[in-house]
Amino acid sequence: MVRTDFTDDAAWRTLMQDAQAVRAQPGGFDAQAVLTTVDDREFDGWTGDMVLELDVDSGYLFVADARTFTDPERPILVLNTDPAEGDEFEKSNSFRVAPEHLGPVENNLSIANLDFADFADHTDADGVFREPSAQPDERTLTIKELLSAAPASQLPEPILTSFINDLEGARGQETTTATYVVDLRTSADYLEANREGYSLSNVVGFEETIARTRQGGSALLFSFPVRGGYWSAWIDPDSLVPFALLGVSRRATDQ
Repeated sequence: MVRTDFTDDAAWRTLMQDAQAVRAQPGGFDAQAVLTTVDDREFDGWTGDMVLELDVDSGYLFVADARTFTDPERPILVLNTDPAEGDEFEKSNSFRVAPEHLGPVENNLSIANLDFADFADHTDADGVFREPSAQPDERTLTIKELLSAAPASQLPEPILTSFINDLEGARGQETTTATYVVDLRTSADYLEANREGYSLSNVVGFEETIARTRQGGSALLFSFPVRGGYWSAWIDPDSLVPFALLGVSRRATDQ
């Protein structure tokens, strides 16, 4: 953590205390930012570009600058010190985060569990990354509302039409339970790990689903049975519009 504003020593001490506090996370675990502090007036007034000129053995830097001490949220500047070749110093190479949310950001960056873009590309309009609101693990949805939302999907017409027709046939069950997927890349990892098993069935949307879920983000996931197989659908948590569909059925010789 590099300090570049020296107008309030007490505010700096409070910031460091809050930034390094142990905080309980929604997943039931604790997170704490592990920081090396640089409190040297040599860096007073330095800009983000100037800080990036430092020779550091890290892919990221945290900076407490003037905005950190004047904005009520105290957003800490996070800089990408190892951007992809050709990138400019733009949004993708910096973002801000409030001290109470710094722990999971630092932890994930330090072990490369998430990369810089996973945070920088999901900031609000003011450039601050804020923890997503807590989501329930499961959500009950009606078949009626799913059928109402499905036509707005941008998926190819053949697979979408087949999905809607089969979902129409599931009206008798009235509701289905969807699971909240925090990170869609876990779905991509699962499909890749079970690729051989899926090859034994007739599958539609397999590669497309891997490609889409590999992009990350969150979603609601639900499945419903059809004759000789099932559908799995990844849908937007707000609009309920499907953006990835996987249809699985037994091969004709297995039926």
